[in-house]
Amino acid sequence: MIAELSDADLILRMRNFEDHFVERKSSGDSKDWLKTVVAFANSAPNGYPCVLYLGVADTGEIEDRQANLDTLQRTFNREMEKIYPRVPYLQKIISEGGRQALAVIVLGSELRPHFAGPPFIRKGSETVVASADEFAEIASKGNEAYKQQVLELLRRGLFPGTRPVTGRGLPLVYEHELMEASESLRRLGEIRLHDLLLELRHREIIDCAEHEGNRWFACY
Repeated sequence: MIAELSDADLILRMRNFEDHFVERKSSGDSKDWLKTVVAFANSAPNGYPCVLYLGVADTGEIEDRQANLDTLQRTFNREMEKIYPRVPYLQKIISEGGRQALAVIVLGSELRPHFAGPPFIRKGSETVVASADEFAEIASKGNEAYKQQVLELLRRGLFPGTRPVTGRGLPLVYEHELMEASESLRRLGEIRLHDLLLELRHREIIDCAEHEGNRWFACY
């Protein structure tokens, strides 16, 4: 459940300085929406509410030039569909001095890491690309939940190609999908999925096979 912040709480945080958990954007500045939401979900403590303000100046004041907030919300929703795994968020319209802006509340996620291209994190008041070590730390925090997400994708057959189940009832992956240079994995945009699949195979959570013509080779 998304944390309920009162209008007074949101106005107070809007006026304060930007930090790890607050970002302000003008209504016309949409280029960083995606990476900011991903960074909030990846960086904040699990369940901690971060806020992205749309239609608010760097000074912490709601812009005089008012955007159509219905259109802004729909555009924002479409952009958020690009994030994997999906990040829950809550949009609230806030008012001050006869002007309105949009506050988007995003929680630190148990399903981290989330992706929208490169992994982003917050450093101070900035959104930056995570280093290899920082990414490893993010991945470890949400490792178990992330494994369950991958297994669910396997079971639902959302990976490229047909996804049969072996005699042991385990989802089947192909050897070429466990290769570092695998195109099918790279298309998913999951940087560390190769390593995760190797671990799942080692733990006998999935089976591995080679495909040669109509013949299947699997561990039953």
